[in-house]
Parts: sequence; C-alpha cells; structure tokens
Amino acid sequence: MSKQLKQHIKKMSAKDNPETNKTQSKKVGQNLADSTNTDVVAQSAIVVSASDNLDKAIVADSKAHDLAVAATAKKKAENKNTADLYNAAAVIVEQKFPDQPTLWKTYGYEVTSEVAEDAKEPPQVMHGSISQGDHQGTVDIHFDSITGAEYTVEITKADPSEADKYINVTMPDSIFTKSSITIVLPVDYRDVNLWAKVTAHNTAGAGPASAPFGGRKFE
Repeated sequence: MSKQLKQHIKKMSAKDNPETNKTQSKKVGQNLADSTNTDVVAQSAIVVSASDNLDKAIVADSKAHDLAVAATAKKKAENKNTADLYNAAAVIVEQKFPDQPTLWKTYGYEVTSEVAEDAKEPPQVMHGSISQGDHQGTVDIHFDSITGAEYTVEITKADPSEADKYINVTMPDSIFTKSSITIVLPVDYRDVNLWAKVTAHNTAGAGPASAPFGGRKFE
C-alpha cells in the first residue's frame, strides 16, 4: 500500500499553554470572520467566544488564589472546550477548502503534515441486532462500529435473502456515523417479521452489506 504526506491543519490540544491557545483562537476566529464562505464565518463567533471564556478563566485563576483548585479546574475545562471548538472549526475549513494549506495559513492556522495511507473500502459490518425503540414505531439498530465509517440501514419484511426487497430507512439523511441508530418504521413494517442489514461507507466507497439480522416483530 503506497503512502504519501498529506497536509492538515494542526489541531490544538487542551494540554497546550492556555495563554497560547487563547491568543491563537482569538487570531484565527477574527480571521475566519473575513471569509467569503458562510460556514467558515459561522465558526468565527464560536472560536472567538471560546477564546473569551478561556481568557476569563485565566484571569479568575490568577486573581483567586484561595480558590485556586476550582479556578484551575475551570481553566482546564475551558482550555479543553476551546481546543475542541477550534478543532471543529478546523474540520469545517478543511472540508470547505480541501488541500489549500496556503489559504488555511491566511486564517492563522498552523499547518502540519502526516502520512496518509491510500483509503480502502471498509469491512463488513458485524454483530447486527434490532431492539424495540423507546417510542412506538421505532427500532434501534446496533452493530460493531468501524473506525472512520458512516452507515446506511436497510430493512425488509420479505425473504431476507432477496436483496431487491430491502428499502433504505436512513433517507433523506442517508449516512450516520453512530453504531446505534434509531429509525422510524413505515406503518406497513410494524407488527411483521422484520429484517435489517447495515453497510459501512468511507471515502473509498461502500463495503459489503452485513448479514441480515432481526427476524421478529416490532410495534
């Protein structure tokens, strides 16, 4: 399998110095506000707000010596929150402007490189099961998760070996990243023997569908 260096925005860590994270988040947040992409602009206020909250936590920590334990805990929590929101904004920027490290740098992001292996289709989803949902007319689909995959769920009330009889019940949101998915059953799929199968997807395509599972009635 060939490997290549692929550039990504360097992620922030909650272990980094809070002052450094505060300054970096403020700078990037202000730069994101100047973007022409509305999704990127939306991240600006979130990152700046997180930076402001971290700044308040830092000030509280420096002034409240007798409350140092509580203030330090809050600072750590806000540092992690800032890092999480900063990283989430970075994902949006990479998605909207893929493979454009020069542009990322104009927003103030640091850019790093990592070895990226050629993507391959995910394996077959294993250990599928169905349980009654919390509300009538719903069922919960369970299976072993696959790193980096999203999923489609199909159900049938016919012979589970007949592939053309399955319907996709994850539409219009056709993919989910959870390994436990609640679906709403069509009315004519209630109180009948129901079968399901799950297929994992990633950037390389779809893997093989899981073996059918279920085979009982749900309200």
